[in-house]
Amino acid sequence: EMSNHQISKVLQLHSALDQRIGCVIFGEPGTGKTTAWRSLKTALGKCGMLVDCHILNPKSMYREELFGTFNADTREWTDGVLTNVARK
Repeated sequence: EMSNHQISKVLQLHSALDQRIGCVIFGEPGTGKTTAWRSLKTALGKCGMLVDCHILNPKSMYREELFGTFNADTREWTDGVLTNVARK
């Protein structure tokens, strides 16, 4: 069973996602990050809503890989992981 604090965090996450395309969750290990997004995903799924989650570790890639790059010579933009996901 979830505590009132955990429920509050799930509601905060839901509110943040209502206002934005995506959301970054970060914090110390064992503080309920995974519990919050999984609980919200389960609850929304039970309401018939499709939830698409993309779990990324930004420390595992270079900034250009994460956000994308602009080639000044060709004036061409290449999507990174985040920009690619946001376009879908």
